[in-house]
Amino acid sequence: MVRLLLLGCSWALLGGVAHAYSRGVSFNGCVGCHGSGDHEVSLDAMMTFEPGIPVEMTLSVAASSGVVGVFVNVDLGDLAPVSGGGLMTTDGGLTHAGPRTVSGGAATMRFRWTPPSDPGAARFSISALAANGNGRSSGDEGTDAEFDFVFGCEGVALHRDGDADGFGGERTRLFCAGDMPDGFVTTGDDCNDSDERIHPGAAEPCNLRDDDCNGIVDDDAEDVLHYPDGDRDGYYSRDERESGESFFGCSEPGGMWASMGGDCAPLDPERHPGAEESCNLFDDDCDGDVDERVRPQCGTGWCRRSSSTCREEDCREGPPTTEMCNVFDDDCDGLVDEGSCPSGERCESFECVPEGEDPPRPPTMTDPDPGGCATGGRGSALWAILALLLFCRSTGRWRR
Repeated sequence: MVRLLLLGCSWALLGGVAHAYSRGVSFNGCVGCHGSGDHEVSLDAMMTFEPGIPVEMTLSVAASSGVVGVFVNVDLGDLAPVSGGGLMTTDGGLTHAGPRTVSGGAATMRFRWTPPSDPGAARFSISALAANGNGRSSGDEGTDAEFDFVFGCEGVALHRDGDADGFGGERTRLFCAGDMPDGFVTTGDDCNDSDERIHPGAAEPCNLRDDDCNGIVDDDAEDVLHYPDGDRDGYYSRDERESGESFFGCSEPGGMWASMGGDCAPLDPERHPGAEESCNLFDDDCDGDVDERVRPQCGTGWCRRSSSTCREEDCREGPPTTEMCNVFDDDCDGLVDEGSCPSGERCESFECVPEGEDPPRPPTMTDPDPGGCATGGRGSALWAILALLLFCRSTGRWRR
């Protein structure tokens, strides 16, 4: 048996990171809409993978109660539903034919995967949503997981080299032994895989950071040019750089000189690049934005807004609009799509369909949510789970 587990995953890497931009705030996968969960996602196969040979796989999502919806895709081979497996084909992969009720602490679904005829490595990307049925998004648990398998070859885990400095970080992916795809390396000891200047063996300039990844800051550091640092926070301002004073060497942290610039508040040691942003009407991290993502919010659905100050009582909800069949709370009453269709019809997957008719296959949306990620839902609307999954996966841009 092949068994891989991912516990309590709150990051989203569905072949890349899905960012749903809403009023400048980004969310990863559907965790941004529903919150992350500590439940377990597993993908099992009862046989060894061989090129071109179909294999049945079982997907299990652990949850205490409620219903579960999923979306499954893979970058190689063909996916197909199996009889009684609870999944059906949709654009780009498989999804639940109807949300699965949790039984015995988990909801399980089965499908068939046929690998390509030549040896290789495949990555399965799974987005799951465990809904508690309370009629709202609160308490729901969104999870995104990835599982790697090789077929017809011996597998080796390679490290992604995000900054192309020849050293990888902790993130790995399984490939056939002997393969070396672009962007991957065998070593994973880069302590900052987003900065090509930082890696094992790098030069150690005097900059208050560990550039050579040996766990020591500025050990045997190269001398660099310093400027006055009036508030001794490790950063100098433009005025301090233009003061005419300078020092060449390596000063101790907290000294009167700094080698890194960008300080927007040279008299306040709490405000400098990299500082934590707090709601105080100031730009704490010197990035040009004030109180980004930390001001109180109010309202729900389309009406959700941020306060103009740091006080909750100053927050003003936006105006509601007419409820439409779009898996979003347009009229800001905490419910999704209620009364959005004519009498005798119901809203299913962004379309009004006659009562009793099978729901349509949900389309891909570009940006149905200009006011914020969906914050309401009807626990009884089975397809709302699928629609929310597809919305969070398709809104915004994808990148590796």
